[in-house]
Amino acid sequence: MCNLNLFIKAHKKNHKKLKDIINLLNCTTTNSFINNNDGDGVYFEYKNLLVKSKNKINFIDYQEHIKKSNFILSHQRLATHGLTDKYIQPFKNKDFVLLHNGILSEYAKKDYSDTYGFFKEFNKEFLENTKKSRELNILEAIKKTLNGNSGSFSICIFDIKTKTIYYFKNGYTSINFYRNKNKKEVYITTAEANNKILNLYGEFEEMQFYDYDIYKIRIKDKKVLYSIVDKLKQPKIYVNESYNKSLSCFSNLYIHPNKEFNKVLEQDGYELKKFKKCCLCSRKTRIYNRFENSYYCLDCLNEGYE
Repeated sequence: MCNLNLFIKAHKKNHKKLKDIINLLNCTTTNSFINNNDGDGVYFEYKNLLVKSKNKINFIDYQEHIKKSNFILSHQRLATHGLTDKYIQPFKNKDFVLLHNGILSEYAKKDYSDTYGFFKEFNKEFLENTKKSRELNILEAIKKTLNGNSGSFSICIFDIKTKTIYYFKNGYTSINFYRNKNKKEVYITTAEANNKILNLYGEFEEMQFYDYDIYKIRIKDKKVLYSIVDKLKQPKIYVNESYNKSLSCFSNLYIHPNKEFNKVLEQDGYELKKFKKCCLCSRKTRIYNRFENSYYCLDCLNEGYE
């Protein structure tokens, strides 16, 4: 799947050398680009600049934007729909910047990408909500566009006007959220391995993002703050293995509600069989890999498809 790498800093006069931040951004995004090389994109909040490339972007070329941006939002693409360079993320209009990891097949219309379709629908919903505050309009548009959706998503929406991130995900994607102790910097990444690179930059502690909660991330009082502002409705098909529930709700072959991802899983040898224990964590599961002759629970399977 795609990778997100988001760097938020409350300072513009860097307390660290600019070259350290450039090295951090270059190393983490390159690490993500290795397996997600269908396009690279980055949004700099300073001067509202969006850069996209079929090749890896070099942050050395954007030193002034890195120094003066509070929000640096990057996306390394693994294309599933809309296979042309036109659909390299992030997407931007006059109001929002959007980055997405996952598959939302219901929004993949004609030849354009599922993320493009989602962004188009989200903006339509936002513009139709004119009687409430801007934030309530945004939250309502997110919920109308995604509530009950059974695809996979990890989505960052940046409000250009208020300089606020809204982030939300479901259980079929993963994210890693780190914040330093003085709350002046936050790093959010899809690739867990980027933590090793982050540790070379400074001391960060890992925070927790929960599925289906909508988080608001902003800069206030010279700190990066985040809070839960709303919640998405979970689809009935959603199964949370952490509560020791089984996969008995899946009555057919599919072990993931998104058909495009199902095809990948089937090609990799996965199918449903009688309940046995996961070979990694011993939880009860029906997910069997015939090539490996092993069972996997949904959580352990998802880790293998980060």
